[in-house]
Amino acid sequence: MAERPQSTYPFTASRRIISTHDPATGRAVFSHLPENPPVGEVPSTTAKTEPSRNVRVYSTNTFPVDGLSPASQVTPEENANLDFKAYEDELVHPHPPDGSHRGQTTCRLLEMAPGDAAPMHRTITFDYGVVIDGKVEWELLGRDESLEEG
Repeated sequence: MAERPQSTYPFTASRRIISTHDPATGRAVFSHLPENPPVGEVPSTTAKTEPSRNVRVYSTNTFPVDGLSPASQVTPEENANLDFKAYEDELVHPHPPDGSHRGQTTCRLLEMAPGDAAPMHRTITFDYGVVIDGKVEWELLGRDESLEEG
């Protein structure tokens, strides 16, 4: 297995493994997608920190996921593994969510430098937030919450 690239930032390179179906046999197999998803950068809100790192680990266009079945006599290839096909296309042709897919989900890793802040924004996907290390101070409609690891 190849070594993960080193970063000057304390960001740990992500590794993900995605399973899908072999179209010929219908059996579960590991996908051909690289184990290290691409890393994007979001400019810092302060000039004192490095950019935040952003990894889109996986996303779907529907929830619950549509088209999970492998191709078979009852599921033609064009209707099989739709979530995987959409994610693979997104890796090749990245674009922000536009709201055209109701119930879109995203699993994303974000690492921010201490003291950095995310600008106020709105998401149109069903997102999950987990603090692995450190603390995040979050404000919604004038109410502050602190999210900490654990």
